[in-house]
Amino acid sequence: MLTGKMVFEADTGLKMIASHLQSKPVPPSRRAGVSVPPALEDLLMRCLEKDPEKRPAGADEVGLALKSMAVDPWTQAEAMAWWQVHAAPETPRAKAS
Repeated sequence: MLTGKMVFEADTGLKMIASHLQSKPVPPSRRAGVSVPPALEDLLMRCLEKDPEKRPAGADEVGLALKSMAVDPWTQAEAMAWWQVHAAPETPRAKAS
């Protein structure tokens, strides 16, 4: 969600799985060319670590790390603008019979 892009992109499912298993993710600031607060990017990269021992222990740890960051919250208008650019198009729903 931070970049509006997948962590790994590949032209086949098998290549995507291989990337998840073997490739180190590119930091969001480099991948999407956006400014990301360093503490947030560090936390995100820790969450994406291949080695489970290097990842945060759980959601509580992630929540505490997020609360401790000095990041200005988005306004409702900024959030809506982001979603207008990055939201996936809606898929038609099947009609109930």
